[in-house]
Amino acid sequence: MLYIKISNSPSIESEEVAPGVAVDFDEHGHVAGIEIEDANSTADLSRLEVAGLPIANLILVREKEPMQS
Repeated sequence: MLYIKISNSPSIESEEVAPGVAVDFDEHGHVAGIEIEDANSTADLSRLEVAGLPIANLILVREKEPMQS
């Protein structure tokens, strides 16, 4: 899943705008975030590029690989 956090306001409502894509809204109806399910199956996230956004506080989190037994 890829989650793009737009604001620090808590989400109180979500709307699926396309299959596997939901937009979260805060109490004022403003976009709080965008969630894309199974994003790695539809996009190459290793090549994710950001342009025109203030990324000073960008936090990247990579899921841990499952342990091999």
